[in-house]
Amino acid sequence: MPPPEVIGITHFPKDPAWQLRSNPINQGEFLRQPMMRPKFFADGLSLISPQRSQVDTNSDAVISLANPQKRWILASYSPKGSSGSQNCGQPIQDSQVSCPLPSSGNYEVSLFTSTENRGNFDYVGRLEFNKT
Repeated sequence: MPPPEVIGITHFPKDPAWQLRSNPINQGEFLRQPMMRPKFFADGLSLISPQRSQVDTNSDAVISLANPQKRWILASYSPKGSSGSQNCGQPIQDSQVSCPLPSSGNYEVSLFTSTENRGNFDYVGRLEFNKT
């Protein structure tokens, strides 16, 4: 059984008691939270910032994570609605991912993890950045 914080990313019960959280969230907070996959949490990761699914920035897209298991993290970005993506750099085992967004516009930044530097990376979540 996943913890309430994990299942609460994809499920919002009508009765707040069924959130099983010490501090239930409202529907607006549910809709604004980043959509991380269960694998994100299974890999021991937690999102420090941003705390919203959509973020405004005037520079790079920066994502801060707690990564105690030192998973390899790879990020890519694409203009929102586009099928083509570009890597934000090489895989890292750090706690901060930075994507240099090329120009103003809306971008989707996807995160992938692996136990190895090279090999298969699994999709674990996405955030949106609006570069002004």
